[in-house]
Amino acid sequence: MANAEEKGYSSGLAVGLGFSLGLIIGLAIGMLYAPKPGKELREEIKTKGSEYFEKGKESWQVALEKAKEGIETGKVKIEEISKKLKESTSKIEEQLEKE
Repeated sequence: MANAEEKGYSSGLAVGLGFSLGLIIGLAIGMLYAPKPGKELREEIKTKGSEYFEKGKESWQVALEKAKEGIETGKVKIEEISKKLKESTSKIEEQLEKE
C-alpha cells in the first residue's frame, strides 16, 4: 500500500488534515454525549464550531504553504536532474560522433 508521500502528498499535509478531521469528529461526539440542555448545547456547538473552524483554516493555510514549498523543491530537483540528463546526453552524442 502506498504511503502519503508516494501518492504525492507531503507527510505534514496528511498529518494536519488527519488531525483536523479527528478533532472535529471527537468534538462532535463529545458534545452530543454531554449532559446539557438543548439551547446551551447548541450555543456551545456554535461557539466551539467557530473556534475550531478558525483553527482548521489556520492549519489548512500552514499545510498549503508547506505543499507549495514542496512543489518548489520538486521543481528545483527536476531542473537539476534535467540538466544532468542533458549533459549526459550531450556527452553520449559527442562520443557517438567521434566513432
